[in-house]
Amino acid sequence: MNKKVLFTALTFLSISALAFGQNSRVSSLGGMTYAIPDRDYSLDLFDFGKNPAWLINDEKVTFLQIMPSYNSTWGDYRRKYDFDNSDIYGVAFRGVKTLGSSGTFLGYTNYNYEQRNNVYRTLKHDTYAGEAFYMTDTTTGNFRYNGPTVGFNYSFELAHDLFAGVSAEYGVMDGLKNIYSGAKATVRNVNGKVGLAYKFSDDFILGSSVFMHDNQEALEMASIDGTDVEIFNYRGETYATSLKNTTLDQKVRKKGSGFDGQVYLSPAKNLEVAFKGLYDQSGTYEYIPYTGVKEFEEGYADFENYCFDFQARYKGIENLQLSLIANYSHNYSWSRNSVRNLLLWEWKLDGPTVGLGGSYYFRSIGLLVGAEVELSSIKADSSKYIDLRFEKITSNNSQLRAGLEYEIMNETFVRAGYNYGNQQYDFIYGGKDVKINYLSLGCGYKISDMIGLDLSLQYGNLSPKNYGDRKRDNLNVMANLRVLSF
Repeated sequence: MNKKVLFTALTFLSISALAFGQNSRVSSLGGMTYAIPDRDYSLDLFDFGKNPAWLINDEKVTFLQIMPSYNSTWGDYRRKYDFDNSDIYGVAFRGVKTLGSSGTFLGYTNYNYEQRNNVYRTLKHDTYAGEAFYMTDTTTGNFRYNGPTVGFNYSFELAHDLFAGVSAEYGVMDGLKNIYSGAKATVRNVNGKVGLAYKFSDDFILGSSVFMHDNQEALEMASIDGTDVEIFNYRGETYATSLKNTTLDQKVRKKGSGFDGQVYLSPAKNLEVAFKGLYDQSGTYEYIPYTGVKEFEEGYADFENYCFDFQARYKGIENLQLSLIANYSHNYSWSRNSVRNLLLWEWKLDGPTVGLGGSYYFRSIGLLVGAEVELSSIKADSSKYIDLRFEKITSNNSQLRAGLEYEIMNETFVRAGYNYGNQQYDFIYGGKDVKINYLSLGCGYKISDMIGLDLSLQYGNLSPKNYGDRKRDNLNVMANLRVLSF
């Protein structure tokens, strides 16, 4: 199966081989999220279930986090329209304010600046988003994107043991290509969620939420020297139509909605169990100009995704935590030419993941060690009718994460981690027998009773067996300054 069609679908898988969370402690420990005790990865309905209604029970202390970060990606293991390398500079602020009986408020904002170098022809920000639509010009150049995102979450007790919550996020980003076709992009994202949760007892909690998302990218092309601009709208990977004018504009809009449900149980002492299910349906609309004034829908892609997550943790032995996870995800999509109502692509991607994790804290020497092992099997079925390509592939994958945390003095920690994986087939970049290697380092320091600082660094790469010495490298550096009152 060609790797391009599956990028967005893979993001719906709850466990990604390369995903490090925005928790600097977890990032320093090889990316472990369930083997070790961590306040940001509990099994409650907020951390695990992503239900905004449970914020009031998850966060009990007022605090502010300041998180600058830097991420760099480079290497010659990439797809046709991928950039050679990119650098992302960001800073984020996240604060929680407890309001007593009035509830709990969480607010955040971040600003990112991204420089993509040597982008080959493509003009869309998310080129490989699973649709059969590509937009290109004739040049290779640099793309710059920058802009803020703001969001909030508010949770309160609606009635005795009945909790309600709402969250919303808005982000806007400007993009600019530095040479012909002088493309200017405005990327806008809006997300919202409303949730309810009911606590039958401390050992049994139910929750559910509904959500929506609406994302849009508007592109305007105008040649700097006054000559005509020519762009190509690909339908599938082979066939394209050309548009030429002094100025050109196009629009891509993605909108959808869904719902999820969560269950928290503690069936026995020292045993926690959590379930989560999610369904999401969305559509992508490709608009092109018509008679210079109007625009019409030239293409449409539909996405349907659902997934189920299970996690159990046992803490029956002092200083020991054992965890079990299971996940199943299903992703299905089709793309059509709206004018002629012709089916262009159809694909699906699904499979299970199971994992075991455990950690032990050697209290006498202040050392925490942990590890997670996961196995997954992903089946993909792709029918690219317009390109006359039909393939089925199964990829069996494995993942190991391990890390240690040592308290060298009172509340001063050093951390290290390792992340190793093997993918039989890489659905994103297309390699076979891909090796994943990540090393991570970090430290934590309590500056005062009110202020703490964490630092983390991760470096790693992907290297496929069938691409010789090609690889894709990634470097991520992050700091987290936490103030307990503001």
